[in-house]
Amino acid sequence: MTTELAPAPNSTAAINSAEEPTAPRPISRQRRWQLKMRDQHRCWRCGEPALRSLCAAHLVQERERQRRINGYSTRNLNALSYIFGGAAQPGLE
Repeated sequence: MTTELAPAPNSTAAINSAEEPTAPRPISRQRRWQLKMRDQHRCWRCGEPALRSLCAAHLVQERERQRRINGYSTRNLNALSYIFGGAAQPGLE
């Protein structure tokens, strides 16, 4: 006598097996361009050579945006955007 375990009634396996698979959503031309830039190690906003995922200028903008959003008053002077970007470094202005 074999006993097979059925999935729990509220599990995702039971829900997904009853539904038909959905077709993949189309990707917009902007998103395709962003993915292409990322694959080529370029800034996904402007297409310039990237340090990680953004160019130096956009890395600085993103750093300052995050400081504003999170309310940080101190600066991490070892951040990549300070090392390569150089913009808005305290003491060097």
